[in-house]
Amino acid sequence: MDTEITQETAAPAAAAADVDIISDLTNDVLLIILGLLPAARDVVRTSALSTRWRHLWTRAPALRFDVGPRSWRLGGCGATDEAAAAARLVEAVDSVLARREGGADVKDLEINLVHHRSDGGDRPPMCHHYAAMFVSSPSPSRHREEPRCDLLAVPLDVVTPARVAAWLRFAERRVAGSFSLRLPALSRRIAAAGSPPAVLPCSERLHTMRLALGGAALAVPDAVAAAAYRSLTDLLLSKVSLDDDGDDLRLCSLLSSASCPNMRRLELSDIDGLINLRLDAAATLEVLRLIGLRHMEQMEVDAPGLRELVLKRIYAHLMAAASASSVRIAAPGLQALTYEYDYACWGGAFPMVLDGERTAKLQVLSHGVPDKDNNGAAAWFLQHCAAANRLDVVLKMEFDEEKMEEDIEDLIKDIPEVLNITDLRITVAISTGTVDTHAIGASVTKLIAKFRRIEYLSIDIDKKAGDCTNFDCKCEQHKGWSNEMIPLDHLRMVDIRDFLPFNDQIELVCALIASAPALEKMIVALHESYEETRERTNNMEAYLCIPSCGGRWTPCAWNGGKFGSATKYEWKPCKRKRSEEGVEKV
Repeated sequence: MDTEITQETAAPAAAAADVDIISDLTNDVLLIILGLLPAARDVVRTSALSTRWRHLWTRAPALRFDVGPRSWRLGGCGATDEAAAAARLVEAVDSVLARREGGADVKDLEINLVHHRSDGGDRPPMCHHYAAMFVSSPSPSRHREEPRCDLLAVPLDVVTPARVAAWLRFAERRVAGSFSLRLPALSRRIAAAGSPPAVLPCSERLHTMRLALGGAALAVPDAVAAAAYRSLTDLLLSKVSLDDDGDDLRLCSLLSSASCPNMRRLELSDIDGLINLRLDAAATLEVLRLIGLRHMEQMEVDAPGLRELVLKRIYAHLMAAASASSVRIAAPGLQALTYEYDYACWGGAFPMVLDGERTAKLQVLSHGVPDKDNNGAAAWFLQHCAAANRLDVVLKMEFDEEKMEEDIEDLIKDIPEVLNITDLRITVAISTGTVDTHAIGASVTKLIAKFRRIEYLSIDIDKKAGDCTNFDCKCEQHKGWSNEMIPLDHLRMVDIRDFLPFNDQIELVCALIASAPALEKMIVALHESYEETRERTNNMEAYLCIPSCGGRWTPCAWNGGKFGSATKYEWKPCKRKRSEEGVEKV
């Protein structure tokens, strides 16, 4: 009985499974389904489902060709098999685009012939014969992944300049939305073959274009028509080589507000031949990234709506010159700025950052060799940080033997006066190659004087700070600095950490108190090696070798409780009382 019921219910279920409900949907719905498939190969395979689907793939709104594990999953496991599968993918791109040439427009076209680990960096491909693939590999540090190059992608001889030019022409004529083309580095043999350069697509229908062309030669058309990129909102142009016959100026003209009235995000990366960048951007441009433009000699950017600017691997002399007349950026609404400055004595690239939360971070030199070291890059950065109210600055002091043999000079003079900073946090860092101890007071006060509207100040003192025994050393110049007043009328709170009882540190504390009439409190935390002479009264107060400076020092932290040694002191001004005649009395 139960068997009969099961058979009766199973029969309608099997019949229902045979009904092709999806094929009964309208073409518009089916095309949406095709557009969601991850790869063009999957789109083409739908033609085997039924006659209803046979030619529908030729109208798919999105085509994605991605060299990766899916491209060779059905092939062998060796590098030769994988390269052959990738080469077949390139041929498939040609075939599918040829079929679509006379058909419906493509809404989104993606051709990605580089497969590597996405690490968010700007590292260029490393292989010369195949596209680069970055994967995790064993490293001495378990917290870091070192890139290595595997032969797992497209043989470079397959990606010819003629193919690249054809794909760009197709995008210009038939793509009506998003176009992405990412190529491996072209082989030297192909690059030297003298093929005509591909032409940058120019279309009013594209809203997103991301081109990373592996160093291919690229010609830039004249911006003859107004609003040549009327719909373009997002552009990445990377790893291309421009002709030196004015292509850089033509590119700037194409990217101007007249040709790109709706541009929101622009990235120019690793472009050879971009000598002059003159960008008159639309007010809609919010994000601008300029990376690896090593040949650039002049940069002028007018971007009234710009909120985020990233500069990396820009030629050093352009940004570090004491007179940066070759660099002009007008971006009154800038909220976030990253400038990665490659300076050898800092051990490589050092990022200067305005984080979008009104905090800026940078590093400056106290002293350096004339015509070799300067703070020009830091000065330029500070001039473009009007949105910041807090500055975290590392004051780098280098007095190693090599520099001491040269005639070093003060470099804090390069830093401009900055009036928008109210919260200044200084970390004094004396280089590891420095011999003996050096005074920090003169350099710290000169830096503080550049920020006369600060309300809060913190100073972290390096353990190598101390009395300098070298009579000719520049660390204490100029003499008499401790007797000069710093205009700190707004300063209310000071925090000093790792204090040691050296003369210049004591003078630094006194100079700050004397220069800040509105100072309400100063906290001085002692270095762990501090040894003080204690004179206790009721186990509450200890002797600190700093003058009272019109206030009172009291311990506020101890080792082992209040009966241990004091580790931190608080200074507050003495309370003032007004007499009936209106004269202040202490």
